Amino acid sequence: MIGRSVNSNGCTKKNRQGLAAHTAAMTQRQGRPVVSLRSDAAGTAAALSAQDGAELCSLEVFDQGRWRQLLYRGGDWRPVDGWAGRAPWLWPVAGRAYADPRDGLTDRDRCTWRWQGRVLPIPQHGLVRHLAWKLRHRSATEHHASCSAELAHGPTADYPFASRLRVSLEVGGPCVQMTLEVQAGDNPHPMPFHAGNHLTFDLRDWWGPRWLEGVIEGLGPVAWTTDALMQADRCIDLPQRPLPLTDARLASALIPAGASPRVRLIGPDGAKRLDLLFSARSSQPDGLLWVTYLDPQKRFFCCEPWVGWPNAINTGRGRVDLPPRQTWAFEIKIQWHAARSAADRSDAARLAGPSPLMPSPVAAGANGSARPVAQAQRRVPLARSQA
Repeated sequence: MIGRSVNSNGCTKKNRQGLAAHTAAMTQRQGRPVVSLRSDAAGTAAALSAQDGAELCSLEVFDQGRWRQLLYRGGDWRPVDGWAGRAPWLWPVAGRAYADPRDGLTDRDRCTWRWQGRVLPIPQHGLVRHLAWKLRHRSATEHHASCSAELAHGPTADYPFASRLRVSLEVGGPCVQMTLEVQAGDNPHPMPFHAGNHLTFDLRDWWGPRWLEGVIEGLGPVAWTTDALMQADRCIDLPQRPLPLTDARLASALIPAGASPRVRLIGPDGAKRLDLLFSARSSQPDGLLWVTYLDPQKRFFCCEPWVGWPNAINTGRGRVDLPPRQTWAFEIKIQWHAARSAADRSDAARLAGPSPLMPSPVAAGANGSARPVAQAQRRVPLARSQA
């Protein structure tokens, strides 16, 4: 019979070999309470920080005898110059917004949007990534560990819409799934927004010091470069072959993701791979994007799933206009592949390091609207590894 133990620190579900199949525990990282989800058997761990916008704050895999961090500054909130890293949610805007693009020419950080004839301020990357969310649940079963956090937002003077947001995180085997659900309140008008997740990778701990010699495959045939305001600029062709992470065309690019958004990051040795997949509804066929960015100092590489183009809240390109009392969902899956020995699986339990995720999303209807949550229990299929 499968054993199960539960204590005040978390939930554990063991498999028949006695390994902790999945755990969900409250842990402390640099004084922050985070929910750590882990599968020792699969060597996968992730963590959510509710007080930091319900961000994915750590993503780890157990390979070659130890846990290896995949995110830039994963689990690290110490002050830093420039981008802080990890993987925060971006809502109701992703990137910079300008009601009048000429405004950015004098102050690129003065972001605005226009609503009913008024120009209102809105921060770069949105309103919720620095807010404290409320942790709602954490649990572990033989098959997965999960947690969720919620935020009731608005209406405010600068974003006059009521909404409830829910972020779910789940670890199941070698796969991590995270979902943002947005439920519009009883608003007098459809609620405009776009969204993204700022997945920020630093894979040197897993792939080694030459990690930027890895490649990315699965991108579409065209991309847009960005201008000084990080808006779409020139359309360029992308060769349909794996591209180095350091390819100049990917240094700051907007790449339409198509109907099945899936890419693969492949390490220099060809054996260690990371699959990224996302699903959401946009108002336009080209509204789903991969946004790539290589840090000029080569500290990190971003491969961000976005719904809506930069400044979509003003231009409407890929924007979601969510009717009152409807729900919209944005789901991301991350799956890793590497040859793992029995010793690795055993050591993962013995050297259990901190780390952990939640349930299924909602299917959206046309024009970014959505069916109620109860009608939309589904999962996005993740392509089987070609290993």
